[in-house]
Amino acid sequence: MVLKDGSKWRVTDVVSSGQGVHAHAAFTALLVSCPKCTSDRRPRRYGEVDSTYRDTPFLGRQVAVTVSVQRFRCHDCGQAFFQELTDMDGKRRMTA
Repeated sequence: MVLKDGSKWRVTDVVSSGQGVHAHAAFTALLVSCPKCTSDRRPRRYGEVDSTYRDTPFLGRQVAVTVSVQRFRCHDCGQAFFQELTDMDGKRRMTA
């Protein structure tokens, strides 16, 4: 799935139950530089963490999206950070 702003999402699973819809997704756009030190070297992958976000209700049922968020570590400064999910609001834990 490619969204309007060009970001790429891969939906791996959708489970529908009487209480709501739960989707599992991964953000496939990888970083090309470190956001901390702006090094030109591509940061290396450093594991991933599942994070759940809420979306607007669909047909009166709750919708949740669990995203596998990639963690990175910079070769130059050594800082660890998570990939930025452009379509998610991290403060409110819901989709933008």
